[in-house]
Amino acid sequence: MFKQKIAYIIEKRLNAKKMANNKKMYDQVMKSVDKMITELSSHDEFNLSCKPLILEYIINTLLDSICAESIFKPLCNVNSFPIPFFSSFYNEKGNTLSFNDSSKKANVNLSSTKIYLHPWNNVRTRESLVNISENDFVYDKNNHFAIYYPYINLCYVTCGNHSINAGRYFKKGSIVADEYDLTVCFPHIETDGNYWFNTHTNEPLIPVIDYRFAAIFTIAKMKYELNDH
Repeated sequence: MFKQKIAYIIEKRLNAKKMANNKKMYDQVMKSVDKMITELSSHDEFNLSCKPLILEYIINTLLDSICAESIFKPLCNVNSFPIPFFSSFYNEKGNTLSFNDSSKKANVNLSSTKIYLHPWNNVRTRESLVNISENDFVYDKNNHFAIYYPYINLCYVTCGNHSINAGRYFKKGSIVADEYDLTVCFPHIETDGNYWFNTHTNEPLIPVIDYRFAAIFTIAKMKYELNDH
């Protein structure tokens, strides 16, 4: 009982430390975004039109970092793979909404999409690389599952990580994924880098696992609003 209590205290402190770091890094990213955007002259029409471009650059830079890290981790025997966002949220009436309610299928090109996956077994990674280096990538509807967020061009792979990773690496083929429209939750969700919040009640929903996804969400929301939505 005593050991369990100590373990609980240690885990709680580690989580608190991780959340504090999440908030610190999120705030730093958003500070950099604000600086890059606000320094554009309000009297220069060309500069103002560049705001969405700059925001998109930052989103893609964060995505590149996350996607590369999730592929690199298994080489260091680290197998954490954070879920990017959330699956459900609430509207202003308190009704539960889900991406699944309006999802459709999308064809995802492995050579032109940000692919977020986790090839957790290095032996299987090696075998898949050798196989796809010599053959075409073939989509398997019974093994390849993923979620595609078109607004940020991110494909989150949930099954078939090793073969899809090889297809991604050799820029071969495509897969079919469930398409989730991230923009539909922009009016209903906000974040401070630590939690995802219900915009209408300010109630925390679930913790943010990786501050970069929180930053991507906030910046994508800014870009969406800039485009007269």
